Amino acid sequence: MKIGLFHQMWAHAALSDAEFFAQAITDVRWADELGFDSFWMGEHHLVRNTPFYGRVPIPELMVARLAGETRQIKLGTGVKILTVADPMRFAESITTLDLLTQGRVVFGVGQGSGGDIQQAGFAGIDKRAQFRANLMQVIEYLNTGPDADKPCLTPPPSPGLVDKLWVASRDTETVSLIAQQGLNLLVGQAEAPVKQAEYVRHYRQQGSHGKVCGCRLVHVAETDAEALRQVEAGATLYFNLYSKGVYYQEAIAEGRIPATPPESLPDMLDRLDYLVGSPQTVAQKLQSYCDTVGLDLLNVMVHIPGLAEEDVRRSMQLVIQEVAPQLRPTLQLVA
Repeated sequence: MKIGLFHQMWAHAALSDAEFFAQAITDVRWADELGFDSFWMGEHHLVRNTPFYGRVPIPELMVARLAGETRQIKLGTGVKILTVADPMRFAESITTLDLLTQGRVVFGVGQGSGGDIQQAGFAGIDKRAQFRANLMQVIEYLNTGPDADKPCLTPPPSPGLVDKLWVASRDTETVSLIAQQGLNLLVGQAEAPVKQAEYVRHYRQQGSHGKVCGCRLVHVAETDAEALRQVEAGATLYFNLYSKGVYYQEAIAEGRIPATPPESLPDMLDRLDYLVGSPQTVAQKLQSYCDTVGLDLLNVMVHIPGLAEEDVRRSMQLVIQEVAPQLRPTLQLVA
């Protein structure tokens, strides 16, 4: 069983951009050596007055840089904020990177969070409608070959390139559109499995034959106790921001978690859906997640600010070497 790796490209505010990019490149090389199937990079904009924030505004540039640093791992956006992107320019990026990497790319696209789309000219837009309009334009560009009556991109899209699109969405209208277009569905690391399962059921009920890829935040060490010790500082940092966000507040409103503060570190991790422990513990939790949501494909996220670099890289190694073999081989690889 091979697994993809998802990285939000978050970094602690005290870490310089140069230090962060050096670490990220080293981690992708390591992921490639270990045999991770794919590496997906988040897109974020603007310096934030927060303990950590995302450092990559144009993930396609990272894909191009990392293609020369790796041998076999697929590289992609996770997700490209298509709401604020020029559809033709992004479609050109897709065709160019597909050619330069010899097909070793995947492209996740999404609507973007409020903080990432509050840029000049984008405040107050209907991001869902804008996203759907931009998505349809990208699809049209990728389906237009050099023999068509319409203008064709250069380089021209290779056949079946639309199949490399993975769409992250949680609103019914957009999920229905994804299903109708036969596009693949992405569900991210932040939301509870029971909520993700609702979107997946709707997607399947619309008759889609696409694939569903999910993601969980994980950390693996040799023992449960060691894993808990390693993540405590990072998980607390992450919780302090996450607990102010929409997913956490929705969970409280729906009665899925209490409004009172967590009583312990394990309680906090459960509220974050952060799967932490030994290889056996994490494998059991990942299998339960995949079964609950109804996934075809699985990504894991191992990077959050506050974790020691050596612990993250050891966790990556344990995921591939000891967790993946325990998962039932019902999950397919990203095509």
